[in-house]
Amino acid sequence: MENFIKLRGLSKNYGTHKALDDFNLSIAPGEVIGLIGANGSGKSTLLNLLSGASKIQMSGGYEGYVFIQGMLVSINTPQDASRLGIGMVHQELSLFEGLDVSTNITLTREVQGHLGLIDRPATHKRATHALAQLGIDLPVERRVSTLPLSFKQFIEIAREINKHSLKLILLDEPTSALNPEEVQLLMSAIDRIKATGTAVIFVSHRLEEVCAICDKIVVLRDGKTVSHYIQPDFDMNTLALDMIGQDVLKAQRTKPVTLIRENSEPCLTFAIETAQDGHRQYDQ
Repeated sequence: MENFIKLRGLSKNYGTHKALDDFNLSIAPGEVIGLIGANGSGKSTLLNLLSGASKIQMSGGYEGYVFIQGMLVSINTPQDASRLGIGMVHQELSLFEGLDVSTNITLTREVQGHLGLIDRPATHKRATHALAQLGIDLPVERRVSTLPLSFKQFIEIAREINKHSLKLILLDEPTSALNPEEVQLLMSAIDRIKATGTAVIFVSHRLEEVCAICDKIVVLRDGKTVSHYIQPDFDMNTLALDMIGQDVLKAQRTKPVTLIRENSEPCLTFAIETAQDGHRQYDQ
């Protein structure tokens, strides 16, 4: 299958700091790429570059090449990214809280009716369809400010899905504010997006989610690609080691221990923790 996008030699400097160093990646339609790394590894720089964030151009632009469907393109503004079929869902939500769900999803893409006026029923139908593509049933007439945070996250994604030209969606820590049930809804939504042929770059610190949903995983450290893996060759211990470059100690909470005075109620309850690195165990 022909790749939708190829990134070759992408680099970005902020002064003397190289935030992204000779990054290369090819993404096929419908492919889900996990992008992981510790804070400062270059993940946000790559997303900003692909989404046309102003901070990239205001700090001198970028080096390297972006090919979309075989054509060399430049991404200098969010409008460039949108025109090229790239959508971005930021970790910090950017909805209009005082407006309804439908308006937030279809803003600037409303259905025009008689005399150029907005056709509200048709626009509501389009917004409802965008949410349905994610498996979400939500009254689009509801004011966004009345909704829980998890629904706002899905509205952000639906806003990008509503763009007919969308070919690649960038998800920056989309599960950070979701509970386990909502995370499962999002995973199902990503499967639905994938089925339409839209590719996904999924950024998360939760390695179990990355391993569960992604086809490939790319590990960044200090702006450089240190490794990449293809499903089913995912191993969370290896990924964690690649991210930070050294063994990881994992804390585990064991069964609580209760101290009881003779013929009395419990006076103190505490838990013993163990640290493991895959080979050794330490009891405290």
